[in-house]
Amino acid sequence: MNFFCFGLNHRTAPIEARERFAGHARSPVLLRHLGCSEVLLLTTCNRVEIYAASDANIANEEIAESLRTDDGPSSKNDLEAFYRKENAECARHLFVSRQDLIPWWLEKPKSSARPSALMPTRVRVETPGRPA
Repeated sequence: MNFFCFGLNHRTAPIEARERFAGHARSPVLLRHLGCSEVLLLTTCNRVEIYAASDANIANEEIAESLRTDDGPSSKNDLEAFYRKENAECARHLFVSRQDLIPWWLEKPKSSARPSALMPTRVRVETPGRPA
């Protein structure tokens, strides 16, 4: 089984390329027809990525075509914007580079103040029927 990530982002491709290869509802279906047993399509304003598992090695050109949103001709320059990571490198990419997907309310405070200064000094808990 081969686990891989294939995609492009704001560092590797201009906005026009990211829009052209933004993926669509049929992208996972097309990849399953190519031999992927599991497929996840991740799209944000900054990136488009496919995470997939497959027994066969699927060509980058075929994966890119499954993400394509228009019928225009492909060029060699289109493929140069994509990256591909496999197995351990793919897992590392998934867990290390996902910091931008953490909701803002779960992020650690960016203040330079001591952690104790960020915490409330007194918490009052009231239970119905009991004096506080």
